[in-house]
Parts: sequence; structure tokens; C-alpha cells
Amino acid sequence: RALNSIFEQWDAQAVQGLWNISGELCSGTAVDDTHVEDPSNNPSIKCDCSYDNNTTCHITKLRVYALNKRGVIPEELVALKYLTYLNIDRNYFTGPLPSFIGNLTALTFL
Repeated sequence: RALNSIFEQWDAQAVQGLWNISGELCSGTAVDDTHVEDPSNNPSIKCDCSYDNNTTCHITKLRVYALNKRGVIPEELVALKYLTYLNIDRNYFTGPLPSFIGNLTALTFL
């Protein structure tokens, strides 16, 4: 729900047929060997599905790069607590970097 809310605010959606196949976010390129920075897959996510004996997936990487998105960095990002990588460069987000980013304790790339 968090990712859907973020994408709705940014007017973004998964590249048709690459991930979020049939409503399952962690599918297709989100779980295969495709690199998160692959230019043909933008916006993109990567998921780690090794939780709970490989029955639970968590979004670990999010890329919305150079898509001319506008607005603010939404607080819903905090719900993505397994996020290690966040690339939202070359957009038009406004305001200061929100303090809630500090709650993303797994984040290693911003």
C-alpha cells in the first residue's frame, strides 16, 4: 500500500509487464537478476523474498530516476523499513530532506 500511495502522489507506475505483474509488486524484474539501474526499467523496485522461509517479500530498492516527478518526498516511505537503496535523483521534489528519512535505518544509498 505504501508504494502504491507514493506512486499515486508522484503520478508514477511500474513499466508495463516488467514488474507488478497481475498486481504482485514483487514479480518480474523486481525479483530476477535485472539490475535496479537498468535504464529500460524506470521506475523500478527490487525485492528480497527470503523472509519467513521464502514466503514474505520486502521492497529493498526503489528507483524513480529522472522522470520529472514533482512534489514532496512522502512520509509513506517510512513504511518501506527494509529499504536499503533509494534513488530519486533528477526530479523536481521540493522542500527540505524530511527528518523521517532517518527512520529508514536499513538505508545505505540515498
